[in-house]
Amino acid sequence: MDALWRWLMALVALITTALPVRAPHHDDTALVQIPAIGGEWTAIRGGQPELDEGHVVIIEGEPCSHLHLAGHHSTHGAPFARLPLLHVGDTVEVWSSVGCIYRIDRVEAYYSPLEPPYGDLLIQTSLPGGFFLGWGSRV
Repeated sequence: MDALWRWLMALVALITTALPVRAPHHDDTALVQIPAIGGEWTAIRGGQPELDEGHVVIIEGEPCSHLHLAGHHSTHGAPFARLPLLHVGDTVEVWSSVGCIYRIDRVEAYYSPLEPPYGDLLIQTSLPGGFFLGWGSRV
């Protein structure tokens, strides 16, 4: 019985060391790449203070799960200056402990005071009096 127990424990150790290990999914930073507009940024988790420091910000969500990204268009370093050049069909790649590629399904100038709904990805920058928004789905 003792030999069987040792063999079983050795098997469990072998299986658990052979499985890939993934970091916790609550990432505070992510690499964001938008090839169509030639952009690459490190996004950080935050809000208005981080936006005003010139960062691309993870407003809410996680990479690969209902992600909301924002960055300034014309001020604070303008990291998303070229975001309004985004078109339907372009891709947004987000890399952290997991990686996801999103395909842009819809883009529009948004002037409503209501929070826009989104599914897999919402990416935004400010426009005079509103926002430029892109909605994407995981590929």
